[in-house]
Amino acid sequence: MLSNKEIKRVDKDLHTYHENIHTQPISKEKVFNRSDLLTCGWLPLCPSSKLKKNTVRSFSVFNQRVAVFRKTDGSLSALDAFCPHMGTDLGNGKVINNQLQCYLHQWKFDEEGHCSKLKNKKLQKYPVEEKYGYIWIFPDSTAPFTVPSPPGLENQEVEGIHLFKTKLFVHHHILMAGGIDLQHFKSVHNLDINFQYDVSVSDNNQNFIWGLKGNLPQNSILQKIAHYITGGIFKYQALFSGGSITSLTYGNDLYFRNKGFKLPTTSILWAATPHHNGVSDVDIFLVLKKEKGLIGFVKKQLKILFALILQIALKDDDVKAFPHMRYNVTNPSEGDRSVLDLINRINSVHLSPWGENFKEKI
Repeated sequence: MLSNKEIKRVDKDLHTYHENIHTQPISKEKVFNRSDLLTCGWLPLCPSSKLKKNTVRSFSVFNQRVAVFRKTDGSLSALDAFCPHMGTDLGNGKVINNQLQCYLHQWKFDEEGHCSKLKNKKLQKYPVEEKYGYIWIFPDSTAPFTVPSPPGLENQEVEGIHLFKTKLFVHHHILMAGGIDLQHFKSVHNLDINFQYDVSVSDNNQNFIWGLKGNLPQNSILQKIAHYITGGIFKYQALFSGGSITSLTYGNDLYFRNKGFKLPTTSILWAATPHHNGVSDVDIFLVLKKEKGLIGFVKKQLKILFALILQIALKDDDVKAFPHMRYNVTNPSEGDRSVLDLINRINSVHLSPWGENFKEKI
């Protein structure tokens, strides 16, 4: 097994996808694990605090550069970033009277991308939202769904705490598959649970929720304690949104001893921003129902602590499988049924025009 020091030194891209191509040919999915395609899902750009009123920034996301500016009333607008006159990055410009002014020749664009200098042409506008203290963008002209809330919090007033940002050295779809890989819970995390699952879909088959349930083992002291508290039942829900967001809610609908008071839940949301080489930046949020008072504050701090411990523990285990990985499900077993289900569903997610081979797929 590679040591942690050796893991840090291995190549951090999809170089293995060009290896063993004749002796171990790789299957190419329609969408899943494709570094040349981008799905239509919400992507995090930056903390909301980094974009003040009457300021603009440009961001490079996959194959696209977008300019996002905040108007006087605090609302946001996102446009293609290159000025159609001579191609200047509009992120270098200014916001004047709620319009984005190009630095080079001072052409102005309103929130819809219109410019008085261009009668029959405008810049492409993109949906943009603020949630969990971050600015999010949707990589298409319209967004059929909003930035998602974790399962169980859809109709609640929520807040997000940004735990940390990390770089994932495999395609982010592999991270998503790990969330419901029923076999690896035993082999990697020492959780021998025979999970049963069901799937619900929404938003025109672009968002999927896995509901998983199983009986806790009692092979360690911690497992025995958890077994006593929950009455032996463990449940969690996994939301996969637009092929770019994964949210896990641990302990949903669990009660003390399976019949007492309701146990607290923890919701972690991973938002991936992919790059061309298959690597993704991943922003990780703890999502909470907003609560007031001292009790609410204590609950919040305890959940932050638990979430950090959980992320560190699981990340340290999973990351050992990533060096030189070439994800290729060619010999599936019965235990892979959940992963195969997810692959098929991600293959049906709508594609963004920002992808390299978007035109080949439509």
